[in-house]
Amino acid sequence: MQHSITMYRFQALTILVKNVDYHQISNEQLEVLLSYAEVDIHDSMRQAVAFNLLKAVIARKLSSDS
Repeated sequence: MQHSITMYRFQALTILVKNVDYHQISNEQLEVLLSYAEVDIHDSMRQAVAFNLLKAVIARKLSSDS
């Protein structure tokens, strides 16, 4: 159950990052997203969803100060 909720949450965030251009993601928000994605990349069951989020971040050309 927890895995499904996490997966759906990442899918929703991926859609928001990818398609919502009227909201600017702050550096702090981006760093939190990337830290969550990093944790999920180390879990083979959740890698695909994390990689989709990373692809959306790259497609939007988002970058962090750190």
